[in-house]
Amino acid sequence: MSERKLERLFKKDVGVSIKAMTCLIRFKHASRMIQENDGKQSLSDIAYSAGYYDQAHLCNEIKAYTGFTPSQL
Repeated sequence: MSERKLERLFKKDVGVSIKAMTCLIRFKHASRMIQENDGKQSLSDIAYSAGYYDQAHLCNEIKAYTGFTPSQL
């Protein structure tokens, strides 16, 4: 099976692209880490742990998905 066919089947069955799903999973992981954080980890550390390039990318995704800043979560 080709990569493109797999992508099409995934989107047909799940409703979103593979890339969108991985972004959503990474976002959910990061937001859970932020909510459970009691000040032990910086936002930069959480961003790197969740697979983001840097803190700014994490903040931009949080704002895009929720409309809130990380401190408002």
